[in-house]
Amino acid sequence: MAIQEQCTEVGINLEVIIQPFEQCMRVEDLKETDIALIDVVFDEDKILAYMEFFHLEPDYINAHLSPEMLKDVKRQLTACIQEPDHLQQLDKLLQLEERLIREGIFFPLYRRKNKTIFHSALKGVSLRTFGWTDFNDIWFLATD
Repeated sequence: MAIQEQCTEVGINLEVIIQPFEQCMRVEDLKETDIALIDVVFDEDKILAYMEFFHLEPDYINAHLSPEMLKDVKRQLTACIQEPDHLQQLDKLLQLEERLIREGIFFPLYRRKNKTIFHSALKGVSLRTFGWTDFNDIWFLATD
């Protein structure tokens, strides 16, 4: 069932307009958009991934912020960059994300963590972005 039909069933009237990707890249068009469905793949480095997320081009998040909130978000990101402790940096980014969710600016539809199963003799396996592994780190345990 389409999104528009599901919303209509619960009393929400909306019009779904699918735009070409090129049009979604223009900030002036983003400001006219009520909802943007985007896909973001986070890197292994969560701090870097969040910083990239908050600086996406086009600027999906900031395009929908009031001038006051945009200024505050930029202040929080600057404070995060200046924080020497990585755990504190991540904590600040998570707090910012939680705030944007609470304010209805951003809503993650799902998050998925990749897992894999492999032979017990294979060691050094870890999944990276997009499900790849670093083959330089893999080795086999000698068996008798």
